[in-house]
Amino acid sequence: MTITREFCLTKIVAYIRDNYVADAGLFLPMDSSLLEAGILDSYAVVELITYLEAEFDLRIPEEDFTKEKLGSIQKMADYVVTHKLPAGAQ
Repeated sequence: MTITREFCLTKIVAYIRDNYVADAGLFLPMDSSLLEAGILDSYAVVELITYLEAEFDLRIPEEDFTKEKLGSIQKMADYVVTHKLPAGAQ
């Protein structure tokens, strides 16, 4: 199964809302930093990266923990889509 960007966006937004957002009506910026917006703190960012690794079965090296690569919900979804190998691939 190929993972789509839209699927990743839906999963990431659901995880953030379920774990870090008390106000269901809170706007989540898709293209800017959740840390800078005050929605997540640094600990939550680490938890979110751990979630991405577990949910999408990938390993994110520390050098990719950057604003350029994972600094927004859209960038996270793009990262997963471009780094996720198809099942059975090495």
